[in-house]
Amino acid sequence: MSDFNLKNEKSNKIGRIAIVFLGFIIGFVLAEKFLF
Repeated sequence: MSDFNLKNEKSNKIGRIAIVFLGFIIGFVLAEKFLF
């Protein structure tokens, strides 16, 4: 049970990092389009 929870926590962390990373890339692309 604890092993499953550990895996779940790890995947949640990776998912959060991926979402933040994607948001950063999208924001960067939009900023480039509007600024340059």
